Formats: sequence, structure tokens, C-alpha cells
Amino acid sequence: MDKGGSIDRAPFMHGIERAFVNSRWKRLFQRWEVWTYRSLLSKEAIALPRTAILDAGCGAGYGLSAIARTWHPERLCGIDIDPDEVRRARIHAPYAEVSEGSLLSLPYADATFDTVFVFGVLHHIASWEQALYELSRVQRQGGILCLNEHDRRSVSLLQHLGIEQQEGGLFSWKELEGGLVRAGYEALSSRRYGGFGFFVCRKD
Repeated sequence: MDKGGSIDRAPFMHGIERAFVNSRWKRLFQRWEVWTYRSLLSKEAIALPRTAILDAGCGAGYGLSAIARTWHPERLCGIDIDPDEVRRARIHAPYAEVSEGSLLSLPYADATFDTVFVFGVLHHIASWEQALYELSRVQRQGGILCLNEHDRRSVSLLQHLGIEQQEGGLFSWKELEGGLVRAGYEALSSRRYGGFGFFVCRKD
């Protein structure tokens, strides 16, 4: 739980998941994720706004580093519920503004960010639709959301492999797409690899 009793990542990461998130394999994986977004954005001729970018659930900061190298934003922010990961992110991405906090109650004003990245975080959050509404709240009209996720099948596989996941953060692709629409997003492009998928959306 977070300090306000509302968060859905328990008890923060541990075991196999924490080891992966803080490994060089995660660094390489995040570079591939960012490369995939570059490909999707280019294919759709989408110009990514770069004034202010948020990495929501930034972990150890490898995504922040990849974003900075690729798009050179004027302002780069990261937020994560896990204080250990926040400390690591501040080391790996010292040029970013990194905060500790929940995606269910983001400490930013309305319409702060042009672009928001969410690298595989929603499946950790039982109230994942509430997180989508919060992301939409802090994003400017016409801004781009880059989100990749595991669906229910993929989470079940992770659990089978002994990688525990927060109970309740489960959805099909159809349910996730419906949640995005209700939060005010229009899907522009997607790419799926079975139970793992990428989505590029614009805030209506």
C-alpha cells in the first residue's frame, strides 16, 4: 500500500521481478520498447510532442534514459510508488524530475504533459481504470499516450512462472481498449505479440 492506503503494487516488487527490473536485460528491453514506439509513431506519421514527457511507473529509470536519448524533451519527469526504484532512477537519470507517488493520485496539475509513457505498469494496479483517468487528467489535449501491457493470459503465464502479480490488475485487450476510450483516448496504432502489446493513443 502507499502512504494513503490506495496503491496496488504489493509489497513493492520482489523476487524475480525486482531482479529483472534492475538488470541490464531490463535496460535492453526498455530500449526495444522505445524503438517499437518510434516505429509505430513513424508508421502513422505522428509527431511526438516533446515539451514535457512523463514516464509513469518509471522503475529504475532505464526508460527515462531511453526517452531522453531518443526525443530530448524540454522537461522529463518520472514517478514510481517504490522508494528503492525512485532512488535508482535518480541515479540513472539525474536530468529527470523523479518523484515517489501513485498512478492513482498523480502529484501534477491538470494538462501538464504532452506525452506519457507507461511501460507495463497497469497490470500491477487493481484500479487500473482509475490510473488511466489520472493519466488523462495530467495530459494535454491532443497529447500522445504510449502504453504497453500484459493481458490476462500473459499475467497468468507470469504467475505460473512464479512471478507474482497484484490481484485484480487483469484485463483482456478488449477491456483495456474500452478503458482507454472511457478515459478520453483514441487508439492510433498498436502492435501485439500474443499477450503482450503496444498501444499509441491520442487524448481527444
